[in-house]
Amino acid sequence: MNSLSLFIGFRYTLSRRQSHLVAFISRVSTAGMVLAVAVLITVTSVMNGFDRELRERILAIVPHATVQGYKPITDWQDKVQIAQAHEGVEEAVPFSIMQGLLMSGGKVKSAIVYGVDDELEPKHSVLYQTLGGDALKTLSQSKTLVLGARLAVALSVGIGDSVNLVLPPQTRGALPKTDTFTVTALVNSGTELDEKLVLMHRRSIAAFRRQPAESVDGIRLYMTDLFDARNIANQVSEMTSLYYVSDWTRTHGNLYQAVQMSRKLVLLMVFIIVAVAAFNVVSTLVLAVNDKASDIAILRTLGCNNRQILNIFVVQGVVIGITGVALGVLFGVLSSLLVSDGVVLLESLTGIQFLDTRVYPVDHLPSAIHLSDVITICVVALGLSLVASVLPAWQAIRLHPATVLRYE
Repeated sequence: MNSLSLFIGFRYTLSRRQSHLVAFISRVSTAGMVLAVAVLITVTSVMNGFDRELRERILAIVPHATVQGYKPITDWQDKVQIAQAHEGVEEAVPFSIMQGLLMSGGKVKSAIVYGVDDELEPKHSVLYQTLGGDALKTLSQSKTLVLGARLAVALSVGIGDSVNLVLPPQTRGALPKTDTFTVTALVNSGTELDEKLVLMHRRSIAAFRRQPAESVDGIRLYMTDLFDARNIANQVSEMTSLYYVSDWTRTHGNLYQAVQMSRKLVLLMVFIIVAVAAFNVVSTLVLAVNDKASDIAILRTLGCNNRQILNIFVVQGVVIGITGVALGVLFGVLSSLLVSDGVVLLESLTGIQFLDTRVYPVDHLPSAIHLSDVITICVVALGLSLVASVLPAWQAIRLHPATVLRYE
């Protein structure tokens, strides 16, 4: 592409001496590209945010995998060491789990009760960082528990209040176990776990179920590779002889797949918007070719060859694309950075909570900008703009100077 084509292409693009229709269509094409790129960056950032929240919040509290026996185990220290020795396991911690009912003031809610140990809980874990060491230490006291924040609201209880925990009978003819516990702290992870999560000390669960104090149900596993959790858990199961295996793909796999599927569908729809914006570039350049037909004919008579004429209109399409993409990236990045706070502000003004953990996995709109996504969007948008400029440019080189200038 020589300097003449670049000069004339930029001159045609930036010139104000063109028909009002061409100028209007050109602005619409640029605005469409800006809007498409900005929306696409914002949508991908929100989807990345949901993916990050699932990984760093929900799956940082819920075990990546668990291995359990068919009955409570007391020699868990040896099994924890065996599991910890596996190269794919980052942390291995004993735990107990049971499902029960919480009652307070006539209100009843189902809950998942996890038995943890403040002395064995990893200091870098999200649970430890969310609650703090002091809150976890309170679980070592007799008959204490920690509630999810939204579960506490549903039961109308707070720190220092008492709740009744009921464990349904495990065998036919047995009576349910019940006892009163004091709430010592609240878990506010901002995720759906706050609706059902209850934490107790593993020894408190053993005492409540009338089992040996050192008995646990199994081992929680946190992996270095989240997506290899099932394979690693199966290997640990064989090593520890704990053959009941569960991993996050069973408990939250549907959620993760739903996020990924939604991301792909939304990206497809917004990429269609980019394609429509690129089609507007075609319309702009077709009108520009018709508007500049006499200029093209004069250039041809002065010795411009087909490639030079072709490059003039390709430059126009690329300039429109670059302008739209640059402004789209600017607005898209700003929108991605402000969308979370914007939703919070809108919720405070309207009094409506748009994201509820009873429906959505988190109670806020997350956003995470990935440079690779921004680059991909820019390349695709610019590529479509370049392709869209070829057809009108090809139309320009097919004009016959004699035919055009006959009526000038």
